[in-house]
Amino acid sequence: AAQILHPPFYHASNLKPRSVLNTATESVAYYASTFCSKSSHNELESAAADGYETVTFKFSHDSVEECISEVQGGCNQYGPTSPFDVLSALFWVAILKVKRKSNSEEAKLSLALDSRKLQIPPLPHGYVGNAQIFTGVSSSVKDVTSKDLSYASRLVNEAVKLIDTAEINSVVDWLQEQETEGGGLCSKPGLFYGRELTSCAFDNFFCYQVAFDSGKPAHVSYYLQPSEGEGLVVVLPSPDGNSSRNVMVTLPREQIRQLCEDSTLLKHSCHIKISPDMLQYGSA
Repeated sequence: AAQILHPPFYHASNLKPRSVLNTATESVAYYASTFCSKSSHNELESAAADGYETVTFKFSHDSVEECISEVQGGCNQYGPTSPFDVLSALFWVAILKVKRKSNSEEAKLSLALDSRKLQIPPLPHGYVGNAQIFTGVSSSVKDVTSKDLSYASRLVNEAVKLIDTAEINSVVDWLQEQETEGGGLCSKPGLFYGRELTSCAFDNFFCYQVAFDSGKPAHVSYYLQPSEGEGLVVVLPSPDGNSSRNVMVTLPREQIRQLCEDSTLLKHSCHIKISPDMLQYGSA
């Protein structure tokens, strides 16, 4: 008989508002400056005349492990490099190049993380509710694009590892405060996914453990709407398991075409899956 591996769980006591709020954290400062500023509503990158396009890059286990080995020389004081760290960094660098920003500009990358296992005690995988937590990294365009990949990977690694229970609880407190006051984020929500270039850590999803009568899925895609702003990088599991990953990227169409010609991405990705109306690229 079919079994539910991760039964629904609805009551997360550690995500409930607290009687004594603590909003003096880096996470709250990030939310307030990123999602509540006037620029979050008025300065989104305009879509290209031909709109946005999504492409899927497929990375084998060996390719991801090769990327990780390339950045191991960088100093990650908060722990080993994960596939999400290195793939986020890889696409951050490549996308900055196709956007042709000047070296003096600030390079920002927003990170969307699943907080279920970042909390103490951790939430079960079956928790039904909003468990996303956002953080971000920034540097100069020159540093991100001219230094080796270990630099960008280290920035992502440190930002992810600094998210803990205190930071998550502070965001819950702040959201409750916003709702109580009836202003800010709750009165006019900003664009969370894609206002800044955003990399989403969805690679812990169990989408390939689903068993249908005909077998397990051959490919799973996730789409986040609307398509606006700087773009999206969604890191997903692969049916091949281990360190293999699928990465879906959404950008203005012309930028997608240029991204598919990036030599570094073509070196590491097994092949690229694009919608039928676009040219097919591949390295394997």
